[in-house]
Amino acid sequence: MDALLRRFFWSGSLNKKSIHWIKGQFLCDAKEEDDLSLRSFREFNLALLAKQSWRLLTNPNSLWGRLLKRMYFPRTNFLSAKKGSRPSWIWASLWEARNLMRKGTIRFIGNGQSARAFNDPWILGMNGEAISTGTNDNTLVADLINGQSRSWNSHIFPPLVDSVFSQRIESIPIGTEEAKDFLA
Repeated sequence: MDALLRRFFWSGSLNKKSIHWIKGQFLCDAKEEDDLSLRSFREFNLALLAKQSWRLLTNPNSLWGRLLKRMYFPRTNFLSAKKGSRPSWIWASLWEARNLMRKGTIRFIGNGQSARAFNDPWILGMNGEAISTGTNDNTLVADLINGQSRSWNSHIFPPLVDSVFSQRIESIPIGTEEAKDFLA
């Protein structure tokens, strides 16, 4: 589709070939870059698939959410799911878009009971990445919070994360014990 669009743009016909005076990528760059801003069908498709992935993530009890969970990720969540050896076309497409969506997803901390400290993205400025310790640690963010004073247990940070992450963690406001963690 992108090639047909570029061919039509340069020659005015889908059948006739002509000289392309600039790269095709230049045609699909953002408007802020002062380019022509023709839509890239691949990126548009990924955006629509990411929207469906977000629906799957935020509404896992829907009929199709339960079906996909049972078939492709019965023991984990959508963000941690594997593609599998023989995925359906739908699952492979959603899985591909999930990687894009993962970059912009963050878990806001309420009580910290559902966010894993070293596997979930919950620190601002990490571009959707989780803190990596090299192990499959299931420590919850709630374990890093002092339950009585509702403040961060900053004395346990140094062995776990470097000083940059410690400062970022301490700047995150902590919700009440009743507040649940949520994705945004």
